[in-house]
Amino acid sequence: MSSISSSLLKVFYYLLLILIIPVLTVFSLTFINRNTKALLCSLFGNKAQVYFGGLGVIVHETSHLLLAILFGHQIRGFKPLKFPSADDSDLTLGYVSHSWNDKSLYQSIGNLFIGTAPIWGCTLALIFLTRVFVPKIFNAISYVTRQAFYGDQTVGQLVHLLVASFLPSSFSFTSLLGVLIWIALSVNITVGGFDLSNADLKGAGHAFVLTYLICAAILFILVYCGFSMLLQFWLIRFCIWFILVMLMSFFWSILANLVLRAIALFGGL
Repeated sequence: MSSISSSLLKVFYYLLLILIIPVLTVFSLTFINRNTKALLCSLFGNKAQVYFGGLGVIVHETSHLLLAILFGHQIRGFKPLKFPSADDSDLTLGYVSHSWNDKSLYQSIGNLFIGTAPIWGCTLALIFLTRVFVPKIFNAISYVTRQAFYGDQTVGQLVHLLVASFLPSSFSFTSLLGVLIWIALSVNITVGGFDLSNADLKGAGHAFVLTYLICAAILFILVYCGFSMLLQFWLIRFCIWFILVMLMSFFWSILANLVLRAIALFGGL
């Protein structure tokens, strides 16, 4: 079994992996996509958010709903998508209204996962779309996650493999249609789904400290009992998948934002 000091160091390292990466991702994507939605509204009206991000909104709200049910919250209202109107003071595109028992530790901790559910839900949706429409890219990412831990290839070789899987020359003419569908759906999910509201962030923040203290205690027990290699294997695989999907999400978010800025710039000439 590991010593207490080395176990604490490993727990600190694991917590950084499951803390810093998701938190930075949440705030960065939220900032970019809020700005993109503001550009959409100013250029094409409020309903443009639904046309260009409606699928993402549905995934966003459904993710909240499923996690709320999982953690035993009472669902009081659910609307996965709605068109904002000029007469409506509430411009939200969808909502999940739920309540919980403050005395229940399980339900209280659930607020962190419910509040951040769209990040995980949209990530899984993008992975699913990649598997269906561009299996070559999906297989390349899967290969890299396996090789990163116990393979004999260098980082440079793995990066080259990933980059090659994205090149247009690696796709046949018939598979290009799948690529175009993948891009369109991915942009829609990214713009509409990766945008946590202030209510989402507030709800998640209330349970943040308590949840990570519990995670730290569980990780310490597992590491001290000799499960460090197993934890490291799955955390590295998770982080590689998450980081690569988030890089694609950042690319789609920034691309959509720049296109809209270009339209606003040239439209004003």
